[in-house]
Amino acid sequence: MIGIDWKDLNPDVHLANYFPCSPNYQFGPRIIQDHQFIYVIKGSGTANIQGREYQLEGGHLLYYGPNVVHTFKASCHDPFELYGLHFCLSSHLMNQNPSRAGTARIQQIDPSNQNQVILRSDNRCVLYTESQSTHSIPEFTITEKESTHPFFHNITGQYNKGGYLSSIICRTMLTDLIIRLVAPDEHPDSYLPLPSTIEDKVKMLLNSHARQGYDRRWLQEWTSYHEDYVSRLFANRFGLSPKAYFLACKLELASQMLAMTDFPISQIASTLHFGSVHYFSRIYKEKTGCSPREYRKSKRDI
Repeated sequence: MIGIDWKDLNPDVHLANYFPCSPNYQFGPRIIQDHQFIYVIKGSGTANIQGREYQLEGGHLLYYGPNVVHTFKASCHDPFELYGLHFCLSSHLMNQNPSRAGTARIQQIDPSNQNQVILRSDNRCVLYTESQSTHSIPEFTITEKESTHPFFHNITGQYNKGGYLSSIICRTMLTDLIIRLVAPDEHPDSYLPLPSTIEDKVKMLLNSHARQGYDRRWLQEWTSYHEDYVSRLFANRFGLSPKAYFLACKLELASQMLAMTDFPISQIASTLHFGSVHYFSRIYKEKTGCSPREYRKSKRDI
């Protein structure tokens, strides 16, 4: 176990990415030098963390620390989509440049060398104070998908913006996540409050459904009000229609996939239900000012 005093908790995000897995895709057995959260958006598969087996589906959240052997494998018929978040527990933001993609150090483990696997440490995090009992980040958590999914979507988007301000925002979001996981009873109003209005609920659910094709009937299903009424409420509150907001969420996901995966542009268009690669390319350039190919190249240039 890794112990840290609550007053020293000052986490820094080293890498945040979205990763849609292909059927039977596997990463690991491996270790990393960071702490990591893996959030399952949808689909299914398995995880093995230091010999402990988990059957995974949407809404499951996994955590492990440095030098913990872990393996993830997507299922054949319904491969999972994941968010990955690498971080350290304490850093000094103003004394260093913000960490960027590629800083997460990964070491593959030879699965035939059982001793190499068995001897690895169970380096999970324990937070403590001198006067109170300790709290530990759980290795496996079943979360509320409607709220956890937008959190990982948003922190990944912030990370990709880069710069000190985004690093501070990511730091704050990650701190709230850790507090909520280790001491939910003491911090019930942490980073994932339930939506307080119809508009907030619709916004959250549109965000979490952004991989699907838009269906206006959702508005009534989610609220029990007529679609037109919900659409007017939403537009008055946020300045754009539910469908326009949904498209913005979808384009942000497309940008993440362009930057973080090597999937062909046609596959990205199909995965996100744009109808055709030609429509996807046209609408992407119209809304962002550059083509998908140009955006991907800009993120790969050094």
